[in-house]
Amino acid sequence: MKHPDLDLGPGYQGRFVSWGPDRGLNPQYEDMPDVERYGLIISHPDARDPAKTHDSMIVFDGPVQQKLAPDTPRWQVESWDPLTISPSVLCTLEKGGCGACR
Repeated sequence: MKHPDLDLGPGYQGRFVSWGPDRGLNPQYEDMPDVERYGLIISHPDARDPAKTHDSMIVFDGPVQQKLAPDTPRWQVESWDPLTISPSVLCTLEKGGCGACR
């Protein structure tokens, strides 16, 4: 499902990512429900070259995410509207940080 972009602040956009495999091709996931908001792709100008966009993804904490990616860092959703997560997100690129959002 295509989600609309979220305005996360000046220069920052977010897009929810869902999870819902084709269970005919992936029967190992039969016991797991689809997740409408599995994570978030965050897009913003690249600190190294503002003409380019830098994308990164975070995974929300939930039972499916815990089972699928037990060793992946996960973010707690404190509120969906407005979207508030913890801990805050900090983008640190090799040559300088891009910034943070919560």
